[in-house]
Amino acid sequence: MQPQWQTYLPLETVSVPLQSQFAPSHVDLNGDGIEDVLTWAMKGTEHWFHALSGSDGSVIWTFVDSRNFGTWDRYAFPAPDLNQDGIRDLLITQPPFRQPTSGMGPDPGNLYAISGVDGSVIWENRTLGYLDPGYGSSTMYRRLNIQFGLPMGDLDRDGTSDVAVVSEEYNFPVDNRFKILLVDGSDGSFTGIWEDFPGDLAPFFPRDRIGWPTRFRLGDTDGDGYVEMAFGVAAHGYVCSSTGLLGKHLVTIGRRTLFAPREIAAGDGFEYHLDVPRGANCRFHLLLSGAFVADDTGFHVGDWDTSLAVGPALSWSQAHPPFHDVLDGNGYATVPMRLPGKAVLAGRSIYARAWIEEPGRPGEVRTMTSLAITRVRPR
Repeated sequence: MQPQWQTYLPLETVSVPLQSQFAPSHVDLNGDGIEDVLTWAMKGTEHWFHALSGSDGSVIWTFVDSRNFGTWDRYAFPAPDLNQDGIRDLLITQPPFRQPTSGMGPDPGNLYAISGVDGSVIWENRTLGYLDPGYGSSTMYRRLNIQFGLPMGDLDRDGTSDVAVVSEEYNFPVDNRFKILLVDGSDGSFTGIWEDFPGDLAPFFPRDRIGWPTRFRLGDTDGDGYVEMAFGVAAHGYVCSSTGLLGKHLVTIGRRTLFAPREIAAGDGFEYHLDVPRGANCRFHLLLSGAFVADDTGFHVGDWDTSLAVGPALSWSQAHPPFHDVLDGNGYATVPMRLPGKAVLAGRSIYARAWIEEPGRPGEVRTMTSLAITRVRPR
C-alpha cells in the first residue's frame, strides 16, 4: 500500500514525533470536500496543534499553546460548530497540576475551544479547577482533574451545544469520585454539575468498578434525543480462558431522562419527571417494579428490555391510567406518585422506567428512558 501523501515538518518545529491524541480524521476544514487531519506535537514546553489538508498534507493552520501551566498533558477532541461559522471546531483540555516541591503549581487546569477555520481561540475556561476551595492547600486535598471534554449536544436544552467534562474529585489518598461537569459550548461558562459519575456498574454489575477508563463520544444510540458516551470497564465475572485476563464491559452512559427522588419515606408523595426530546407529542408508559433484573430476563416491550421484574408493582403500573399519557411538545411530562404507608416497603427500592410509543404504531417502542431508583425509608 502506497501513501497518498507525506508531510514533513522542520525538526526545530517539533522536538518529539507527531502524535495524535484523538481520531486523526476530523472534518472538512478548508472546503475541498475531503476530511482533514489534526495532529499534536511539542517543542519544549510549547504545544503545537496542526491542521493538515486531507488531500495533500499541507498545513491549513497551526495553533501554538506557549503557556506553561506546569503540565505537559493536553487532550484534544473534535467538537461541533461552537461559533456558528459553519465549520466544526476543536476542544483542548489541560488537567490541573500540583507539585509543591518543584515550585510549579498549583494550576487549576484549562479548557478551551479552537476555531476549525483558522485555529484561533474561541473561548477558554480556567476556573473549573478552582471550584474546589481546598485545592492545593495540603497533601490531603481535593481537586477537579479535567482530562476529558466531550461534545455532547444540547444537554441543558438552551439551544447551544454543550461540553461534558469528565473530571476526578479526590481526597488523596482516601478516596476519589468522578463527576461530569457541564460547560456551555457557546462561551465556555460552567453551567453546573451534570451528574455524579457512578463508581461502579450497579445495579447491573455492582462488583465491577469504573475506575479511570478511556471514554469516547457516541451518537444518539437509543433515540432519545441526547448524545451518549461509552467506555470499557473490567468485567470480574468473565475471564479469558487462554490469557487469564479479565473481560471488558462496553458501557454506555447518557443523560438522565427519567427523574425521581433517590430516597423517600413510606407514605410520602412525589413526582416522576420525563425529559425525552425525541418523544415530543408521543404517548409514554411509565412502569414500576419492586425488583431489578440484570440478565435480560426482565419485562420486555418488543425487543427492549426494561430490566424490571414482573410482579404486583408492574401489573399495577400497567393498569394505572396516570402512568400512560402524552409528552408535551418539548418532550416533558410529570407523573404524580404516592406510596402506601406500609412498613413492609421500608428498606426496599422502587425501580421505574418509561417507554415511548411510536406515533401511529401502538405497542412499538420509539425509545426508552433511563432507569430511576428510589429507596424507601421508614417514617
